[in-house]
Amino acid sequence: MMLLADMNNWWQEIINWDILLEQHINQQWVNPALDFMMPLLRTPINWLPLYLLFIFWLVKKYRQQSLSTVIMLLLLILFTDTISAQVLKPMINRLRPCWDENTASTVRMLTGCGGRYSFPSNHAANHFALAMFLFLTIQKLRSKNWWLLFAWAVSICYAQIYVGKHFPLDVIGGATIGCILAWLFFIGGNRLIVLFIANRSRYWENKKHFMLDDLA
Repeated sequence: MMLLADMNNWWQEIINWDILLEQHINQQWVNPALDFMMPLLRTPINWLPLYLLFIFWLVKKYRQQSLSTVIMLLLLILFTDTISAQVLKPMINRLRPCWDENTASTVRMLTGCGGRYSFPSNHAANHFALAMFLFLTIQKLRSKNWWLLFAWAVSICYAQIYVGKHFPLDVIGGATIGCILAWLFFIGGNRLIVLFIANRSRYWENKKHFMLDDLA
């Protein structure tokens, strides 16, 4: 019982710090330039062209490898978004700052409140899933580390807190989920590709033998 009470107190302390940090980002560390920029940063119409341009570059430069990458990327985002929005949010039931009684009266809303539930942040999960998957893909294809992908994802997450949509733990949780799922999809996808190539090679090898036997 003592252990449970200590864990309860420990968790409540984390939540208090989480709320305090959200209030600092949303209400104190503010200026007119950020008030204008942050809502734009989290709006899909402003960042979607960037991802589409990146995918176009990937397809143009790595034609043969790019098809499987694009398919896995689309499946990853669909899966990540579904897990975050349809499974975890209703299950965890953490309220957004604009719904939480501890913050609803003071939060600065620079955009619409949205749904009731806050954890995890879909924006954070999706953008970090994209960043991690593309980072691993570029690392494999070009042996380079594109850390700017994560900087972009972090900026989206910060915008979510700044405009009043999420608490810091929401975006940290979303980012963690996105990174884990992206890593699993990347590893699993590459293994499937290797198996597909091996089976295809085996198929053509067998067909070649059959053709040679018929000629003999």
